Amino acid sequence: MKKLVLFVCLSVSLLILASCSSSIVSVAPQATPKSIDGYMDVQADTIDWVKLIVASGGSVSGQWIADTGQKGAGTQTIYPMTGIFEEGNNAISLTLQGSQGATISVSGTFENSVLSVDMQQGSTVKHLVLTGAAESDYAAALATFEKKYPIAPGA
Repeated sequence: MKKLVLFVCLSVSLLILASCSSSIVSVAPQATPKSIDGYMDVQADTIDWVKLIVASGGSVSGQWIADTGQKGAGTQTIYPMTGIFEEGNNAISLTLQGSQGATISVSGTFENSVLSVDMQQGSTVKHLVLTGAAESDYAAALATFEKKYPIAPGA
């Protein structure tokens, strides 16, 4: 009789454990999100890295760094920029200050860590989608870029 009671108790205990195990949720560890230090677009022969600050009221300031490779050599151009961000419709308009007073107009949207813009370059328009990235991501992309297109100091 003791064996039967023990067997019944053990069987009931196993059934309870089995039913509980189906409700146990396994939680995978979450990766720590990287900080967003800027916005980057990487192509075969270019890297665009944008660091911007949007102040209250929507004024924008910062810099746009264009790393361009051609014929085994790279150049890096840093453009100071200003602009306006309209939070209601996520529209952004930027003016990049080039050399000798030349300017480059950039406009598009800025939403959810994505800067999607059209850049006027002469008579053509270049579309770019820059995504939020850490400074270390840009440094890694630039290191890879410079293996193919070395940037001369002061270039």
